[in-house]
Amino acid sequence: MALTGFLFAALSALLFGLYMVPRKLTRLRDFEFVLSMAVGVQLATLLVWGAARIQSPQPAVPALAHLYAWMCGPLWAMGILAYTLSITEMGLALSTPIAIQIRVTVPPGRGAGLGETVT
Repeated sequence: MALTGFLFAALSALLFGLYMVPRKLTRLRDFEFVLSMAVGVQLATLLVWGAARIQSPQPAVPALAHLYAWMCGPLWAMGILAYTLSITEMGLALSTPIAIQIRVTVPPGRGAGLGETVT
């Protein structure tokens, strides 16, 4: 279990480290880039949702949980927009370590103060 979690975390770090690289190639403005990313995320989410429905037609999660997850979307979009603006102002090499460092300052074993413990 811990090894699987570690491998997913390593894959996550790799993918999160790479997804901003194409931004320099697009030459889109920050807002246009974030909008395009949000559309891509929505399409990928629909594919995952469809695959989950094929596997298990009955929803296993209460509707309220979906509402909470949906509310995270605007937070994600604002965070990505701030990150892209920092890349515009400082460059990818300087802004990425700052963004990553801020994410990892949560004390070990405590998930953002939400009572999550690592077992």
